[in-house]
Amino acid sequence: MRAALALALLLLAGPDQNVGQVQLMDAIEKALVLPPRAHPLGDYARFYAFEADGKVVGRYVIPERAEPETATGCLWVGRNGKTRVEPCPPSRAWPEGVAAGERKWVADPASVPGMSDGGCRQVNLLYHPRSGKVEWVFCNGFG
Repeated sequence: MRAALALALLLLAGPDQNVGQVQLMDAIEKALVLPPRAHPLGDYARFYAFEADGKVVGRYVIPERAEPETATGCLWVGRNGKTRVEPCPPSRAWPEGVAAGERKWVADPASVPGMSDGGCRQVNLLYHPRSGKVEWVFCNGFG
């Protein structure tokens, strides 16, 4: 039974995450109370990384889908101030490789994707593994 459970955890962890990281993400999400205006947990792409002091920083973002080129809608302003309307270029998905409901352990906290505003489209948290408590959690502000 233990071997089957260990194998299941390894398979759930994926190639870039170890079982300990998966268990830690589970513990964080169990202890977490999202801010009042936050989306449901499953709407976020969730990222985690260790800080130098052993605490875990978490960042949850609402992913943006890639959009194909659109026939109308983009207003371009030239250096001379003249404007023109052209098709909008395609946009890329953000963050790349992690969809809503998925989570990823990141090696460097500076590599955790984020934005400078966006309200509850981004939730930030700090978790203390020794105490098992979320030290703080908040939505971003608005720019």
